[in-house]
Amino acid sequence: MRFHGLTQKFVYGVLTMSLSMTPYVFSRDKDEFDQLLNQSYEKFAKQVREDYVSFRDKVNKEYADFMRSHPWVYTEVEIPLVSPIQKEPEPDIESEEESKKVIENQKAVVIEDVIEINDITPRPMPIEPIEESPRNDDSRGMKLSFYGTPVNIRYVDMSSFRLKSNDESAFADGWERLSQSTTNSLISDCLRIRTEMGLPDWGYIMLLEMISSHLTGENSNEQRLLQGYLLNQSGYKIRFSYDSQRKLHILFASPGIIYGHPRYHLGDDWYYSYTQPQGNEVYICKFEAPGEKAINLAINESPLFDYVPGTTRNIIVKNYPDITLSITPNKNLIDFFNDYPGATLDLSPYSMWAIHGNTPVSKEVKSQLYPSLMSAVEGKSQYEALQFLLKVAQSFPYEYDEKLWGKDRVFWMEESWEYPYSDCEDHAINFSHMVRDILGLDVCLVYYPGHLSSCVALTDYDVKGDFIMYNGKKYIVCDPTYFFSNVGKTAPSNNNAEAILIPLRKLN
Repeated sequence: MRFHGLTQKFVYGVLTMSLSMTPYVFSRDKDEFDQLLNQSYEKFAKQVREDYVSFRDKVNKEYADFMRSHPWVYTEVEIPLVSPIQKEPEPDIESEEESKKVIENQKAVVIEDVIEINDITPRPMPIEPIEESPRNDDSRGMKLSFYGTPVNIRYVDMSSFRLKSNDESAFADGWERLSQSTTNSLISDCLRIRTEMGLPDWGYIMLLEMISSHLTGENSNEQRLLQGYLLNQSGYKIRFSYDSQRKLHILFASPGIIYGHPRYHLGDDWYYSYTQPQGNEVYICKFEAPGEKAINLAINESPLFDYVPGTTRNIIVKNYPDITLSITPNKNLIDFFNDYPGATLDLSPYSMWAIHGNTPVSKEVKSQLYPSLMSAVEGKSQYEALQFLLKVAQSFPYEYDEKLWGKDRVFWMEESWEYPYSDCEDHAINFSHMVRDILGLDVCLVYYPGHLSSCVALTDYDVKGDFIMYNGKKYIVCDPTYFFSNVGKTAPSNNNAEAILIPLRKLN
């Protein structure tokens, strides 16, 4: 156990030194000395525990007092941003005759605009460790299901948790009730599940939505207060608001854009509402909790859901008719991705692709698909292996998002293998994962107006074709939607003067 930076070993050392310097200790044998030392340590540890619990209690009391005594600020609801439909041009198609020609020249492509993104940030954490009673087997514990995966939570009695009214004073009273130590095991269990399942911030928000609904009733003010309390105690930067009908809503600070969700500009931050308020204005409680952090829409590890077979997909690789690749994605993961909001990592719309490109692939992809890919590239040169993976990506049937979904929608790799059609951005992300995980090479996405391509950092500098220099590395152009071109070919319709480079991180 660690108290304010003091380790137990250090505390024992201090106490031992202190006690050993007294005449009392010299008049006792070793057993009595050890007993006294342990008693002194327990007394010290108890005092420190009380100190930090009182700090958390102090913050929660300040929160309740602020709710009750400070006017909630009138704020107009800003219209949700809608993910812009990238009007894609007709895909370029290279003739079979042209694709057989050997590329003999190297052509440097200059791209000045680079979107460099740091999407790895520590998860929000409680301002102090949550002190709770020791774990005991409880037959009354809750057994819930989150995306088809069992989650176990120790029993907490919320049957009597009811707000007396829908005003600020009642919200404050409810916060004080939740601040009692009886909810500590619930906070601890939620944080444990977040870690065990590898949930990103938005996944944690959805988990708490499910748990709080189960405990207090779906879409009730009690449910929103409990969900917001759990998020606040977990370290997230949230605000409460109520609308014209006195319905509570939770707002999340985000450095990026969350499409389709009402938003509010508070201070230096944009906040997004999880639910849709009634009317055009809300009243917001602006209490700032110490150490609170904004949510990050990145997914830095593949969530661990129980496996339920999705749609089995077979892809016959173009130019390799004897190779058929097959995968059956996890339906639970596909459902989770389907509920994930369209979003960006920052205010640049181009960071949207980094979310999908930098999400590690699932264990199903690794176990079902990657062995076949590894076998197919074995013994091939770097160029030949890259050429094969490019043909894999070019073998997916193409269709426009606007026609399929009525809006722009970016696929995670697993979704490209689940749904029958995909577009250029999906092809590029699918290809980027295979290249990084199978060949261990760096990849950048290349955005042209209405089109997403890619380039790969080969270590074999003798490979001919169009290339881009970035960070001292030569990235050879690879376009998964320039059917059916080879490595090193830029699609004729792409204008390099308008291109934007989006580096991805190596994931294997």
